[in-house]
Amino acid sequence: AARKLIGQMAPELLRRDGEQTQSRSFPAWNEASRAMWHIYVGSRTHSDQACIAWERAIELDPHLVYAWYAKAAGLYQRVFNQWSEDPKSDMDAFESAAERCVMLDISDSAAQEICGFARLVNGRLDDAIVHLERAVTLNPSNAQAYSELGQAYTFAGDSGKGIAALEEALAINPLGDSAWSAQSALALAYFMTDDLDSAIEITRKAAAINPKLLIPQVFLAGYLAARGDMEEATSLRARVI
Repeated sequence: AARKLIGQMAPELLRRDGEQTQSRSFPAWNEASRAMWHIYVGSRTHSDQACIAWERAIELDPHLVYAWYAKAAGLYQRVFNQWSEDPKSDMDAFESAAERCVMLDISDSAAQEICGFARLVNGRLDDAIVHLERAVTLNPSNAQAYSELGQAYTFAGDSGKGIAALEEALAINPLGDSAWSAQSALALAYFMTDDLDSAIEITRKAAAINPKLLIPQVFLAGYLAARGDMEEATSLRARVI
């Protein structure tokens, strides 16, 4: 019976192992890295260059998780920043690329993170939490995954867990590219617990990381208004608009 069971399982196990095989192609990895660099720069022109780079990476090696991760991250950025000519199509492609990452390597923390993020964006909070919890288990230093996990917990109504995960993200990477996002999400979690003072203090830190970003300033104006600081809230709102 054991031999029969193993015989039935072997083809599926070998197939899955083949899907998880990581690339050893430096040219593909190099193009994926180039794509991520353009994404981090964060402009429409660089977004277009990132698209060219991730498509080259995928063409060079369709089994490279990093290439599909770059595609997913870049497509979401295009939609979020309103650079997309076809937002629905790009969002569908973003989800497909995120799914592909996990199909290629279920044990990759970044793959679990981007798949969890896709679930989070689509409001599938329970699924998002499952993937993001796996991501931080696989790599306890994955600040991005902790940040997104904190947001998922918060939106699911568990502000306590949300705050803990977001504080962990900031402890790992207090000044990185995603720190303003983690700070903003942490402020929202405190706001949802009616701690306005903490929400305002943290949002000020988020706004200071990159003063050009409007989202932290919009939230700050709202929190100030909720606390009754109408003069500062009105002044800040006028600057943002």
